[in-house]
Amino acid sequence: MVDLAQKYQDDFEAAVGTARYEGIAEGALKKVTAVILNMHHRGESVDKIADIVMESKEDVEKVIQAGKNEFTQ
Repeated sequence: MVDLAQKYQDDFEAAVGTARYEGIAEGALKKVTAVILNMHHRGESVDKIADIVMESKEDVEKVIQAGKNEFTQ
């Protein structure tokens, strides 16, 4: 019985840890997206933005395009 309780506690702690990590990752993604869109709005080039946020030029362009689509709907 004690082993079973320990297993469920371990599973619960792992699930909470995963949810916490995913929440942190999601928050970081939102911040990077905001930085990319802000820099683009201020007239920075895609190349410069990609260098600063350490993402590929293609990924930066996708974020910018998604931001444009979000605001035009």
